[in-house]
Amino acid sequence: MKNKKAFSIIELIMTILILAVIASASAAFFIPTINLLFYSPSQLMVDQFSEEIIDILIEGDSKAKGLRFAKSITSADEDEITFVNADNDTIIYRWDVTEEKIYRNINAAGEELIPYSYYGGISIKGQASDAEIFKYYNSTPSQLSAPVGTETSIESIRINVVMQSGSGSVKANQGRVEISTGVDIKQFV
Repeated sequence: MKNKKAFSIIELIMTILILAVIASASAAFFIPTINLLFYSPSQLMVDQFSEEIIDILIEGDSKAKGLRFAKSITSADEDEITFVNADNDTIIYRWDVTEEKIYRNINAAGEELIPYSYYGGISIKGQASDAEIFKYYNSTPSQLSAPVGTETSIESIRINVVMQSGSGSVKANQGRVEISTGVDIKQFV
């Protein structure tokens, strides 16, 4: 006579529990790996883009010095600033609200998109308001209303922007960076 052996209900439940533990441990490993593969490149692209643009605005580049080297400010608005730098170059930084990009004009030679290595699909918006990226302060420090009537009273400029690829949603594997930075201005008029 042959004895047929089968799993008992307890053995079956234990096997299912062990497989569930292994599956949950695997999910804990694979979810960050999937995020690394899909979300991280997009976020890194936005991070690099934001560093480049802020560096050009504040420090400048090989073409012209930035806001840190402003000798005098001739015009100041929420989305545009005109200044003369230490090399006597007249620089205009203009944020195009419609295109959501920043342009620079050096000595009226024509506007160019900054940064030069612009990555398509990245938009630039204001943090507090979609129509405001530059804020100006005097020595008090009180915020000056823009457009600033007395540009010589500007002692500090704050730049508040949101840069994002696509919708900026992590769930959609998009990158997003909020930047608040600034520079103190010592005008030599």
